[in-house]
Amino acid sequence: MSSDGEKSMEVARSSDKVFAKFRRDFCCYGLGIFLIFSSFSTMMTLQSSVNIEAGLGVASIACAYVTAVVSGFSLTPMLIRRFGAKKCILMGTMFHITYDLANFYPRYYTLIPTAILIGIAESTIWTCISIFNAHFGAEYHKIKNHPTKTVEFFVSRLSGYYFVIHHLHHIFGGVITYLILNVLNEQHPPSVMSNVSMTGNSSNFSLYYEVTLSFCGANDCQKKTVIDESIGNYSPESRINFMILLSCLTTMCISSLIIHACTLPNVKVHHHQEGDENANIIELEKSGINDSKADILIATVGSRDRENSQTALLENENDFGLHESLQVELPGPGKDGVCNGIVANTLKQVGRQLLIPKQLLIIPITLYTGLLVGYIFSDLPRSFVSCVSGFSKIGIYSCLYGVGHVISPAILGKRGKHLGRIVIFSTSTVLDICNLLFCLLWTPSLDTAWIVYISYVTFGLSDGIWQSTLIVMYTEYFPGRQHVVGATYISIFCLGIAINCAWNTTLCVYMKIYILLSLLAVGFTLFCIAERLHRRELENEQKR
Repeated sequence: MSSDGEKSMEVARSSDKVFAKFRRDFCCYGLGIFLIFSSFSTMMTLQSSVNIEAGLGVASIACAYVTAVVSGFSLTPMLIRRFGAKKCILMGTMFHITYDLANFYPRYYTLIPTAILIGIAESTIWTCISIFNAHFGAEYHKIKNHPTKTVEFFVSRLSGYYFVIHHLHHIFGGVITYLILNVLNEQHPPSVMSNVSMTGNSSNFSLYYEVTLSFCGANDCQKKTVIDESIGNYSPESRINFMILLSCLTTMCISSLIIHACTLPNVKVHHHQEGDENANIIELEKSGINDSKADILIATVGSRDRENSQTALLENENDFGLHESLQVELPGPGKDGVCNGIVANTLKQVGRQLLIPKQLLIIPITLYTGLLVGYIFSDLPRSFVSCVSGFSKIGIYSCLYGVGHVISPAILGKRGKHLGRIVIFSTSTVLDICNLLFCLLWTPSLDTAWIVYISYVTFGLSDGIWQSTLIVMYTEYFPGRQHVVGATYISIFCLGIAINCAWNTTLCVYMKIYILLSLLAVGFTLFCIAERLHRRELENEQKR
């Protein structure tokens, strides 16, 4: 009797140790990814101001996102097959470190090559996130050994925990930036003063400052003469403090590298065929446990055509009640060899997807969201923050954007699914129209600069809604094509960011606002048509 009790206590202690190790590994995984994105989102927000001369900063971001699109079709599947998810995340983290280091000496020959590496890192890390969320969900299922709940339930639960952590990175990066550039810095007057010879006549300064502000906001056209005269506003007031900030951002990535190297399990995604030769399956192979060959079945591939494409779509309704999804896109080797087959098959599938009428109708709204994110991260920090309030204030604005991005799911909550997509998209559209009209009509001044705080929060709200609901719309519009809709969505979205960064120094801000408003109007109208077609298709299916 006592021996049975001792055995049960020993089993309980062993189970507690396994769960403690699992919890530690998952927390370390989430923390590492959180640090990477905190560093990169902060660096991305600063680029349009600190590297404003010749548009170097936004040019590097444009290169990164163009590379992310191309890499997602070609390099990412091969890298993950060849090296596994853990080594790919470590490699991506090292690429982020090189970009951070390049900002210590920003030149075209330092930033552009490292930005290309960032593009490869972004496309690879996001795919690896999908794989690790699936892995930890399967491990959690094995530990809990629940009699009724499936692996998919625990994958969704762990993905929800991950997204809660992920959505906080804008806030953390903004707080770090603000503290280093302000709290550690002595309070100086606006840096524009350094460009004026103060001889006791304050009216000269007031007139100069008023003229300088007239080139901010929607009137910012990136004229070289204006930038040269007011370069102090776009530069850190203390170069030492900015170097401290860069060091902190680099340290975040280094810390992430160490954490992941020590704690991440070795997970590989590989091709497997069982029974039916056309039944492609994605498996996660985990090493370092009792059975080194233990395979965890994650998903059966949605596509079983001759291209042999492989996909695991992980969808989740998170703790805020808003649907999230992640997708593993690993096209098969094809007939022309691994490299050519992967690229050709993926491009062929995306090309077919782009010819579907409903897909054509939702391209404008998808492209708009990419352009909007590019506008939020490049034009808003430079034209509405640095130009008016100074470079050191960017951090607090970024933090407020993150707050809006986090609370938007909480506002919708569980009611989002009952409101319907048209109501949700209408809410985002109204928010964006109000925000963009404010940006267009606002007369920059220090007295009204506080209104930009509100604009950042509402931009975060609308962007949080767009990003969380669009991919769900894609998967619902095209059931059975999950293997390609994720790649299509990400490609159009990243292309929008790249376009906005590419024309950053060519167009005035007010021109970009007009383009955004026009594209939003066209995109929302076409979306309503697509939604009507989708509902009609569902009604026809129900009648059959």
